[in-house]
Amino acid sequence: MVHWLASLCVFTLVAMSSLGAGLRADQLSTNNSYESLFSPVYSGPSNVQSQTPSPNLEIVGQIGGSVTTIAVEGEWMYAGIGLRFAVLSLADPAYPSLVGQTDTIPGMVQDIAPAGRYVYAAVGHDGLRIIDVIDPATPVEVGFVTGPGDWIGDLALVGQTLYAITSAGLSVFDLTDPVAPVKIGDCAIAGPDGGASVTVVDDIAYVAANRGGLQMFDVADPTALVEIGQYQGYERIPDVSVIGNYAYVVTGSNLKMVVLDVTDPAVPVEVGSYRTLGNTWHVAAIGGYVYVVGGNGVSVINVSNPAMPVQLGVFETAYAALDLAVADELVYVVTPEGIVEVIRGPDPASILGVGYHSTPDPVKGVAVDGNYAYAATGRQLKIFDVTDPISPVEVATHDTPGTAMAVTLAGSLAYVANANYGVRIIDVSDPNEPFELGYFDTPSVTRDVAVSGSYAYLAEGEGLRILDVTDPTMPLQIAYHAGTDSAIGVAVVGDYAYIVHGAYGYLGGLEVVNVSNPAGPFRSGDYSLVRVPRDVAVADGYAYVASDDGLHVIDVTNPVSMTQVSYVAADYAKGVAVTDDYAYLAGQNILKAVDISDPAALVLVASYVPQLGDGYDIALDEGYAYVAATNGLHVLDMRTLVAPLVSVGRYVPPGVSADRVALADQYAYTVDDSGGFTVIDVTNPVAPVGVGSLAEDWQLNDLDAADGYVYLASSFPKLRILDVTQPATPAEVGQAFPDLYSYDVAVAGTYLYLVDSYGLHVMDVTDRQNPLEVGSVQLFWASETLEGRSIVVDGGYAYVAEAASHWRTGLAGGLRIIDISDPAAPVEVKFYNLHTAAWGVAVEGNYAYIVYRYGLRIIDVSLPDTPTFLADFTETVDKSIAVEGPFAYITSGGGVMTFDISDPSAPVESDYYTMPCWAADVAVADGSVYVADTGCGLYVLRHAEPLDPWHIWLPEILRF
Repeated sequence: MVHWLASLCVFTLVAMSSLGAGLRADQLSTNNSYESLFSPVYSGPSNVQSQTPSPNLEIVGQIGGSVTTIAVEGEWMYAGIGLRFAVLSLADPAYPSLVGQTDTIPGMVQDIAPAGRYVYAAVGHDGLRIIDVIDPATPVEVGFVTGPGDWIGDLALVGQTLYAITSAGLSVFDLTDPVAPVKIGDCAIAGPDGGASVTVVDDIAYVAANRGGLQMFDVADPTALVEIGQYQGYERIPDVSVIGNYAYVVTGSNLKMVVLDVTDPAVPVEVGSYRTLGNTWHVAAIGGYVYVVGGNGVSVINVSNPAMPVQLGVFETAYAALDLAVADELVYVVTPEGIVEVIRGPDPASILGVGYHSTPDPVKGVAVDGNYAYAATGRQLKIFDVTDPISPVEVATHDTPGTAMAVTLAGSLAYVANANYGVRIIDVSDPNEPFELGYFDTPSVTRDVAVSGSYAYLAEGEGLRILDVTDPTMPLQIAYHAGTDSAIGVAVVGDYAYIVHGAYGYLGGLEVVNVSNPAGPFRSGDYSLVRVPRDVAVADGYAYVASDDGLHVIDVTNPVSMTQVSYVAADYAKGVAVTDDYAYLAGQNILKAVDISDPAALVLVASYVPQLGDGYDIALDEGYAYVAATNGLHVLDMRTLVAPLVSVGRYVPPGVSADRVALADQYAYTVDDSGGFTVIDVTNPVAPVGVGSLAEDWQLNDLDAADGYVYLASSFPKLRILDVTQPATPAEVGQAFPDLYSYDVAVAGTYLYLVDSYGLHVMDVTDRQNPLEVGSVQLFWASETLEGRSIVVDGGYAYVAEAASHWRTGLAGGLRIIDISDPAAPVEVKFYNLHTAAWGVAVEGNYAYIVYRYGLRIIDVSLPDTPTFLADFTETVDKSIAVEGPFAYITSGGGVMTFDISDPSAPVESDYYTMPCWAADVAVADGSVYVADTGCGLYVLRHAEPLDPWHIWLPEILRF
C-alpha cells in the first residue's frame, strides 16, 4: 500500500523568484521562450541588491489532483493529472496503472495528441507542451510553443501536421521537427466564442465554435486555410466528430446529438438527430457508434442508420463527464470526480440494424406475418413490406370508421380493435389489396382483441366480450364477462383469457377468466397491481405484464392464487412480447430485452432508446422487433443483443479531491467529501509524499489531528477516530454519536470539542476506542435553517463561527464564545452577532479573525465575555482561515488571500495566489501554507525568501 501510494504521489518545486513582487499562477502566461531547468539564468552582482522578505506566496510543493483529459495510443494512456502530464499502462486495459509523470507544468492539460515517441499537450494560456515518452517511466518535457497572449485548446493530429484551436483561431503547426513545431498557418474562427474543438478528415477541418456553429475549412494547403462553409442549425455546437460522409455534433443545452451529411462539406445537411436527457458537450464517433458526453454520463448511440439514431445504453456519472477516449471495446471516461471509469462498450461487430417508417398518427398496435407488418394507426390499418426489415415499405392502407387501437392476425385475416366501432375483420390474403370482410359493433370502447380457434376475445368496456367468428363475415356474440374496471388488453392461452385492467391512472390488475366453455366464462382469479397495466403476454405458466411502472412476472399456474415472482422497472411500459428465453418491453422512449430463462430472476440484457415517443405495442418475427410507437413503426434487429454499459475497471489518482486539511507533527491529513482520507508526509514541504489512505463510503465534513490520532467530523456516525501512529495503515479505532451529523471538531489535550446542530459537545478521548461525552451546551440559533458551524479552541475558550438562514430574512449568524475551563460544564459567555453568516474563525493571541459573508472581521477577545470590534476588511472570501505570525490566510474559492495583520486594527491585503481549481481549506505551520484545492490536490505555499544577491535561479516556467 505504501509503495503504491508513493509511486502515485505528485509534488512540485517551483522556486518562483523575482526582484520585486511575487508572481501569481495567472501571471505565468507571459512566458515566451523555453529554457531548460538545467540551464538556469545567471545574473551577476552588479545590478542586484539585497532583499527583505516578501509577503508574496510561491508554490513549493503539490500532491494529488484530478484527471482532466485523456488520450489512448496502443498500450498507453496519456493523462493530465493535476499540474502534471502522466503516462499510464494499459497492460490490463480495465485497470490503468501509473507508470511515470513529468515535473509540474504551469497549467492544467486541456487536450492531448499522441504521436509515437512524442505527445503534444495543450495547456491553455501556457501553450503547447511537447513530451518525450520514449521512456514511459520518465516522460520529459522537451519543448513548448507559446507567444504573447497565446492560448491553445483542442488538438487534431494528421501525419506531421498539428491543428489547434488557439487564441488566433485555427492554427496549423508543422511537426517535421517534432520537438520544435513551427506555426505555418492561421485562420480566424467566426463567432463570439472562438473555437471549441477541431477534427480533420480528408483535408477538411471541422471546427465546432459554440455560438459560431460548425465551420468547415479547406486545409489542403495548410499554409493558406480557406473557410468553405458554416452550419448554424443550433444555438451552440461545442464538439464535432466525423466519420466518412457524416459529421456528428452535439448542441449543448439544446439537448441533441445531430447527424449531418457532409458529402458536400460546404453545405452540411441534417439527416437525423437524437434527443438526449441532458446537456451535451463532447462526442466521439467510432465505427457505427457515437459516444456522447453530457447530462449525467456517457450515452452510446447506434448510428448505422444515420436517419434513425438509437441509444444503446447510458453510463451514469454524478454530473456531466469531462472527457473520454475509446480503444477497442473499452471506453475510458473522465468523471467529474476526476477518476477514469473503464466501460465495456458494444462489440463493433454487433451493430444494431435499425429501420423506421414515419406515420402521421401514432401506431397503437402491430402484428407481423411473413414478409408483411400490419400497423394500427389513426383510423387506418397500414400494411408494410418488410422483406428487408430495416427498410419497411408501405404497400397498402385500409380505412376504418374508428380509431385503430390494436391488430391481431389469424390466418389471412386481420382483426382490428376499433375503439367505439368494435372489431373490424379485414381480409389481407392479398396484402396489397386489403378489404373489410365483416365487423361487430360494441356498445363500449374496444381496446384490444385476441383470437383463439373460432373465437375472438375483445377487451371492451369494463369486461371481456366473446365472439364466434366461424363465419368472419357474420361474427356472433356468445358471451360477455363483466370485469371491475376498464379492460385494456387481453391474451388467450389454453382455457384461460388473461385481461389487464385499470382505471384513474394508478390502480389496476390482472384478471384470469376461465374460457374452457367460451359461452360460459367465469373469473378464476384477480391479481392487483399498484399501477395501471397496459399489455400482457403468457408463456409457460407465467404472465408477463407491462404496466406504468415496469414489467411484472406473475406465476399463473394456479389462477386462484397468483403470485408475483419478479419485476423490472420501466417508465410507462405499454407493450410486451415473449419469445424463447427473452421478454421484450416497449415503453416511454425505450425498448428493453430481459432474460427470462429464470422467471424469478430476471436479467436486463439490453436496453435501446430509439426515441419512440411512447412505445404502444411490440411484435417479434425472425429476430426482429417491430415496435408500434408515437412517431411511427420502428424495426430493430434483435439477433445480437448489446449488453448494458457497465464499469469493468477504473483508475483513481491519489488525493483526487482534497477538501479539508489538518496538520500534526510532520504530517498533513486530507479528506474529501466522498469519503477519501489521505496521510501525507510533509517533513520536506517541497516534496510531499502520500504514505497512507482510506477510501470509505463516508461523508466527511472536517477534521483535526493530534498525538497520532485524527478526529473526523462526519455524518452517521458524527465522530470517527483514526489511529495514524502507523501512517501507512491508518485505521478506525473509535466512534461516537451513531445517529447524528456534525460540522467540525477541535482537539486540545485529552478533550475533543465537536459542534453539531444541537450545540457543543465536550468529549474525553483519553481512551480513543471509547470516547466519552462529559459535557455539552445547547447553542440556539435565531433563524430557520442552520447552515454550518466551525470551531477553534484557544486557552479556556471555544470559539464557534455560525451561519444560519431564513427564506425570508436571508443569512444570519455570528461568533459564539464558550467557557470550557470546566469541560463538564461548558457555558456560553457571549454571542457576537454579525447579522449575517460567519463561516470560519481563527484565534491568535487576543484576537479572533472571523471569515464572514462580507469579508474579514477582527475582534479583540482579551475579555472573551466582552468582545470588541477592531477592524473590518470587505472582500469576497470563502469559508476557511488560518493565522500564523503577522499573516492571515483566507481561501476565496479561486485562490488564497494573504493579509498582513501585524497591526490587527488595520489589516492590509498583501497578496493573492491563484489556485488552479477551488481553494476549499487552508492550514499553516512553520511558514508553510497548506491549501486543499478541490479537484487539484494539496498545495504547499511559502513566502518568497530573500535571494542570494549573487545568483537568481529561474526554473523553466519563469524564463522570459
